[in-house]
Amino acid sequence: MNSSTIAAISTPVGPGGIGIIRISGPESLNILKRVFVRESNDAEFYSHRVYYGKIFDPKKGLLIDEALAIFMQAPKSFTREDVVELQSHSGFVVLDRILSAVLDSGASLAEAGEFTKRAFLNGRIDLSQAEAVIDMISAPCEAAVHIASQQMSGLLKESVEDIRSALMGLRTRIEAKLEFFEEGSTSEDQDFVLKSIKREILPKIEKLIQNQKDSAIYRDGILLSIAGLPNVGKSSLLNQLVQKETAIVSEVPGTTRDIVREYLTIQGVPIVLCDTAGLHDSIDPVECLGIERTRNQIQQSDTILFVIDASRPLMDEEKRLIESLKTKRTFFLLNKIDISDKNRVDALKTQIQQDKVVTISAKTGEGIDALKDMLFRGIVESDFVKHHEVGIPNIRQRKLLEKAAEKLKRCNREIVKGISEDMVSEGLKEVVAIMENIIGSRDREDLYDTIFSQFCIGK
Repeated sequence: MNSSTIAAISTPVGPGGIGIIRISGPESLNILKRVFVRESNDAEFYSHRVYYGKIFDPKKGLLIDEALAIFMQAPKSFTREDVVELQSHSGFVVLDRILSAVLDSGASLAEAGEFTKRAFLNGRIDLSQAEAVIDMISAPCEAAVHIASQQMSGLLKESVEDIRSALMGLRTRIEAKLEFFEEGSTSEDQDFVLKSIKREILPKIEKLIQNQKDSAIYRDGILLSIAGLPNVGKSSLLNQLVQKETAIVSEVPGTTRDIVREYLTIQGVPIVLCDTAGLHDSIDPVECLGIERTRNQIQQSDTILFVIDASRPLMDEEKRLIESLKTKRTFFLLNKIDISDKNRVDALKTQIQQDKVVTISAKTGEGIDALKDMLFRGIVESDFVKHHEVGIPNIRQRKLLEKAAEKLKRCNREIVKGISEDMVSEGLKEVVAIMENIIGSRDREDLYDTIFSQFCIGK
């Protein structure tokens, strides 16, 4: 355990119902006794109980605030050290005075992420779980919170440990043969190593890599494009979603000739929203260029909002486009319902035959909230997040996994070429080291300082 005792404000500074000062280290309980006075005469503090009392400035003897105190005896705490939490009224002045009293009583001000770093160094969590704390704090949506909570519970750690154990098993087999047998490797030995890497280990690594790519949408946001024929209300929809006049709106078809990008969030999910040129046949070279860019944009987009004019029948070109979009995540928007009627809207829904159909008026704003709700549920609350069986790495971990996969593929190629067994063992050793860097071996201070510096002070 660390010999120093640290303290910091662990809640956002400002007016609020509760503010928390966290203390961790061997002097935590003594510091509590110096600043916190209970109404009863009992001076004993039992672990994991809540006590009511008052906080005083130990130098001046002045009352600072009423508070609740919790003492958590090591190792049953977040850092596996003695931990104290003081819960007072929130406010910059109040919390600053309490923190000053704690520091005057023997604590040092914690660095960014130092509490979580101590939890890692003391063996309570591994590095992947520590990084999940960052993801939890910065999660932009419910799905990202779900992913982070699974990582904090050790799901990725279990997956990586499983791969690491398999690699160690292969290496042990090779080392044992080198140690106890003089004859060279047999084709049976080579086949075993090749098959183990190709059929068991690589698929698990590649699954983790793919999981990170699939989950990036929940951490980094999505690219969403508005598409449709000319004059169906695409630009009006963009303006309605971002709540400002970004795109030019006109009754003249083909007003939008280039892609217009805007940024918004829906319930915390970051979205890059693109308005595109209307899809139609044209001999105008400028319009043709805009239409070609639109088609490319559709291919690159994560999600499509396909807008249809609900005041008229479905066009043949729209029928072809609807068919072509079946392979993309597409939401079909029946716009202009303010000038349409229910029978026509119902008929269009029947023709479209898709689940994700929303009726809106980009002019009046009707149905926009329902659209945002459907987007959030359709994009964020997917079966992927709720039902995957292995961990989801972050980008740092994915890069390490990609490096490990490449080394294993190279190892297999070299085995086929007849590389010596000691070289195979050395290659496997390198991959094991990579896997240990994912979950942390507690001997890379440079790496850990970089990771934990991303935390806020008090976490």
